[in-house]
Amino acid sequence: MQSISVTALLAFAMCIPQLATQTQRVEMGWTGDGGGSETRTQSSDHPLQYYFSTRWKMQFLRAETDNCAVKSMCDENHVEVSQKEIGAPFGKRIVQIVCTTRMSQEDVKENPPRPYWKSIVVETAPGIYREIFRLKNEAGYWAWPPSKAVLIDVGDAKVLTTNDSTTSRDEWCTGAFWVVQESGPVLLDFSAIEAAIKQTLPAGRQAITPICGAVDFQKLEVRVAVQKIGPECRTCGYGDGVIVKFEVEGSRAVPLSVSVSTEKPD
Repeated sequence: MQSISVTALLAFAMCIPQLATQTQRVEMGWTGDGGGSETRTQSSDHPLQYYFSTRWKMQFLRAETDNCAVKSMCDENHVEVSQKEIGAPFGKRIVQIVCTTRMSQEDVKENPPRPYWKSIVVETAPGIYREIFRLKNEAGYWAWPPSKAVLIDVGDAKVLTTNDSTTSRDEWCTGAFWVVQESGPVLLDFSAIEAAIKQTLPAGRQAITPICGAVDFQKLEVRVAVQKIGPECRTCGYGDGVIVKFEVEGSRAVPLSVSVSTEKPD
């Protein structure tokens, strides 16, 4: 009886990471006061066609038109949806879907910023997909057009990355990173890297480069600029930067070495 209980507990424990990973979505949005936000929200399975459906388009329109305050704008014909293939590791497709407002040919030539939702969906069963990332661009906070997510070979691991430039002078970019495993994508944990950087900083200094702008998966390094806390001006108070060499172990970025760089930001 005891061996059955232990086996059951082990099986349950092995399932926990997979369930937590597959049901959580990274969601990014505009806070309304000039900054971006990042939250974790629940996600569920849908056929790929769901992201091209009237229901999906109307969700986008209600969010972008103050819950259809202007009825004439709340028409699914004002929305266009496109998709891009990212890859199919372990035989499971990863697709990026962008939902945005439809524009005339003349407006498209001008290439103005426009609201959009950028989603990354991963196949969990044949023809069934789960959204693991959604960026909800409002007020032109993120640059147009949205960047394409990419798959990168990092040693023996496959890393899925999305890196999106903002129009903010304070937050250069936002990003998310996953290690793609056979059971599904797992968020790549940079906490050990961040801790190593913090331990290296002199008193009164702060790292100002976000991970999305600091990480280089080709060189396997994170390189951050360092600035005085409370500088007299935006370009004042820079000090030596920090470089962390790392490797990917499971779903963690593990620091191998930490060094100081005398290069200053441009």
